[in-house]
Amino acid sequence: ACAAALKRGATLVNRYAFGSTDAFTTDATAGMIRTPRGLRRDSATSSEEAPMTNNELLGRIRYMFDYRDAEMVAVFAAADHEVTEDQVRGWLAAEEEPTHAPLDDTELASFLNGLINHRRGKRPGPQPTPEARLTNNLVATKLKIALSLRGEDMIRILNSAGFDLSNHELSAFFRQPGHKHHRKMNDQVLRYFLRGLQMEYRPQNGP
Repeated sequence: ACAAALKRGATLVNRYAFGSTDAFTTDATAGMIRTPRGLRRDSATSSEEAPMTNNELLGRIRYMFDYRDAEMVAVFAAADHEVTEDQVRGWLAAEEEPTHAPLDDTELASFLNGLINHRRGKRPGPQPTPEARLTNNLVATKLKIALSLRGEDMIRILNSAGFDLSNHELSAFFRQPGHKHHRKMNDQVLRYFLRGLQMEYRPQNGP
């Protein structure tokens, strides 16, 4: 059982750890919207780069903080959302594996809400209702809140991953939809943000 767990840990590292040579296209004004099953519509990714899925996002966050399956369950529970370790393993499994299960937006929103509570403390009273549909902008907003990041922190993190962004460009991602200066965040920008967070919170590669 121990050997199997170590092998699985190594597999997750290979799948979800960003390498130092990873590069993405960077049209910051293009946007993607998630479908209920976790894939983007209106994809503006390059033909060489697959759209990011909810499962990939969950796996990269899991790797970033080196969470074990039980800790992932605890993060969900922090948002009053019960899941099992088997469910977590299914979401983290590769798509070609028979145990793979797609992660929908509501499940991912619950995890991100739980991450906020897990890292910042749970507020008393009813918990926020998880969104039925997520955008990259919402994902970035929830990560920003969970990690208590300011605008300058996000710019520094993006810069460390090799992506330059101005304060004006960053603020456009966090404006309300419908605002004339609102811009949708695409997969490439989100991947650079996740890569920078990995460099910040887990700078050394390891299972």
